[in-house]
Amino acid sequence: MSLNNLAFSLRERFQQRGVSSDLDEAIVYDRAALFLRPPGHPARFDSLNNLALDLATRFTHVLSDINEAIEYDRATLFIRLPGHPARFDSLNNLALDLATTFTYVPSDVDEAIALNRDALSLCPHGHPDRAMALDNLAISLGNRSKQRGIPSDLDEAIELHLDALLLRIPGHSERSSSLCNLALNLQRRFERSGLSPDLEESFIHFSELSKVPCAVSRNDLHAAKSWVISAEAMNHSSVLFAYKTTLLLLDKRVAALSFSSHHFDVVREAISSIATDAFSCSIRHDSLTTAVELVEQGRAVFWTHLARFRSPLDRVSLSGNCWSPMNRRQSRREVPKKPRSEARGGEDEQRGTSASQKEAYQRLALMSAEVLRHSQAPADADISSNTGAALAEEFKQLSFRLRDEFDRSTEDRSPEIRQLIIQWDDVASRIRMLPDFSRFLLPPLFSDLQKVAEAGPVIIVNASKYSCDALIILNGQDPIHVPLDTTQAKVTEFSSEMQSLAEQFGSSDHQFKLVGILRKLWDMSFTP
Repeated sequence: MSLNNLAFSLRERFQQRGVSSDLDEAIVYDRAALFLRPPGHPARFDSLNNLALDLATRFTHVLSDINEAIEYDRATLFIRLPGHPARFDSLNNLALDLATTFTYVPSDVDEAIALNRDALSLCPHGHPDRAMALDNLAISLGNRSKQRGIPSDLDEAIELHLDALLLRIPGHSERSSSLCNLALNLQRRFERSGLSPDLEESFIHFSELSKVPCAVSRNDLHAAKSWVISAEAMNHSSVLFAYKTTLLLLDKRVAALSFSSHHFDVVREAISSIATDAFSCSIRHDSLTTAVELVEQGRAVFWTHLARFRSPLDRVSLSGNCWSPMNRRQSRREVPKKPRSEARGGEDEQRGTSASQKEAYQRLALMSAEVLRHSQAPADADISSNTGAALAEEFKQLSFRLRDEFDRSTEDRSPEIRQLIIQWDDVASRIRMLPDFSRFLLPPLFSDLQKVAEAGPVIIVNASKYSCDALIILNGQDPIHVPLDTTQAKVTEFSSEMQSLAEQFGSSDHQFKLVGILRKLWDMSFTP
C-alpha cells in the first residue's frame, strides 16, 4: 500500500505542478506495486489501472507508452468480467487509450467505439455515469468521422453530445466540456454541409460559457479558448465577447491556483496570447476603449499570480488600515474523461494532505501573521481591517477547496461544487462592499485606467499574430489608434535579441547592438 500511496502523491503533484520527473517516478513505483501483486492477487487490477493511467498520461507521441498502457487496460478488463461492478471503468479506459492511438492505428477507433457502446449499455437512464458514457462515445464517433468522413457518425455524435448536455445542467462541473464538444461538432457539420443553422447553434452553445459561475475550472478555460479560436476562424460576431469571457474566466481561475513555476508558465503563456489577441480583436472591431481594458486585465492577471495573490487578496486582508493603498493594476480538442475510480491505490491515499495543500496552508498562516503584525491602526479602522482579513481568509480557503474539487478525477462532485460556488460568490460580493474593492475580480474600466494619462500621454504597443498596433491614451479624449507596419515574428525576434544582450550587458559592443535594436524599434513604431 505504501508504494501505491507514494505513486498517488507523485501523480497528484505532477498534475498540480507539471514536473515530468514526478510522473516518471510514479511509474517506477506503479511497476514495483504491480510486481508485488501477481495474477490472482485481489488488488492486482488497482495496480494495473494506475500503471496504465500514468503511462497514458506520459504518452507524448511515443507509441511504446500508450501501447503498454493498452496492454494493462486489456489485462484489467480481462479480470473485470461481465457483471463486475467496475467493468464500466475498464471499458472506458481501454476505449480512451485506443482513441489516443487512432491517428497511428486507424482500426483502433472501431474497437474504441464498440467498447464505448458496451460502456453506455451499463449506464441506463438515471445512472450517474451516463453523461460521461454518452460524451465518450460521441467523441469516438467524431474521431472516426474526421478520419473517414462518414456523415452518419457525425450526426450520431451530435445527438449524443446533446443528450449528455441535457444531463449536465447549469452548475455541473462538466457542462462546459459538453457545450464545447457539441459546438465543435456542429461547426464540423456546417463545414461539410454549409447549413447556417448549425453554425449559429454552435455559437449559441459557446455563448453559454459566459454564464459559468465565479469559480472556474480547467475545462471552463479550455472551452472558452476553443470559442475564441472558432470565432476568429469563422469571423463570427461573438469573437470579442469570447475574448472578454475568456479573460474573465482566466482571471478567476488564477485566483484559485496555488503558486508554482508550472502554474506561472501556464498563466504566462495563456495571457501572452489571449490578452494580445484580444487587444488586436478590439482594434479590428473599432472598440479602442475595450482594447485598453482587456490588455490591462491581462496584465493584472499576470502580476497578481506573480505576486502570489499579494494583489488583490493581501490588500483585502489589510482593508481598513488608513495607510494601506489599493491599486490593483493575462487546439481545439475534445477530451474524453477517465472514469471515477482510476488514479487511486486505496482509501488511505485520500486521507492525507498533499504537499501543495500544505504549502498553501503554510502560506495562509504566514499571511495571517502578517495581517496581525500590521494591525496597528486606530480602533475604528481595526474593525474594518479584521473584517477584510476574515473575508480574505475565507475567500482563499474556499478557492483552495474549489480547486481541489475541480482537480479530483474520482467522481462527479457537482453538488459539492455548486454549494462551494454559492459560498464563493457570496464572499466575493461581500469583498466588493469594502471601500475601494468594488471591482474585486472584475474587469478594469477604461474611465479608471484613463486617469493614468493625467500626467501625460500613455502609449500601449501590442503585437499579435493578427495585427500589430499602438494606442495613444490621452486624458479626457478617446484613444488614438496607430497601426504598425510590422509582424509579431519581427517583434519577437527583437525581444529575443534584447533579452540576450541584456544578459551579457556591459561591454561597449553590446551597448552599440542594443542601441541599434532600440533604433529599429523606434523607427518601426514612431517614425511617420
